[in-house]
Amino acid sequence: MARSNAGRPRKSGPRQPNGQLSRAIQSSTILPETLDRRREMAPKNTTDDELRSSDFGTPIALLAARGMITATQKDAAFVAERTYTRWRSMCGAPPRHVGDHGGGGTPREPDERAWRNAKSSFEMLERSIKRSGIVGSATFESIVFDGWYPAVWFENNGRVNIGYAKAQNAFKAALDAIVKDFGLEAKNNLAA
Repeated sequence: MARSNAGRPRKSGPRQPNGQLSRAIQSSTILPETLDRRREMAPKNTTDDELRSSDFGTPIALLAARGMITATQKDAAFVAERTYTRWRSMCGAPPRHVGDHGGGGTPREPDERAWRNAKSSFEMLERSIKRSGIVGSATFESIVFDGWYPAVWFENNGRVNIGYAKAQNAFKAALDAIVKDFGLEAKNNLAA
């Protein structure tokens, strides 16, 4: 006689094709600790739906929500991030971080035109960033490419910390240079 319910109960959750429980983290799930951290950094009038938004967790979106950068500068940062990721992907560069799955991996053989476009865009991005100086370049790379949120720019009550004004201004100068060089200002004026 066979027992149908013998052993431990089966765990619920997504399964692999072989029937084993999947270890993959569901991308739509945001941990409560992550929401709490976002709530600490976001402006006080931010709703929970905004906190759960996929791009709200980026340092750029948080700086825009705090009013530290304009919508055009936010667009410039995302353009820079895409340009950088595309270039790294075409070169087959390894990811910058262990958990990063974008912007690297196995090199693929792009066609000549795609390679030239990616290279010229990346070189223009480099020139734009370098015009903001060493402080601007370092700050820009830390925030946009490494995903560092500059929480040290704020005091306890959310006021801007004056000690970091040089880094803030250099970061904004880099964003403004990207806006100008990539023609984002004209695109945003047409959309308005």
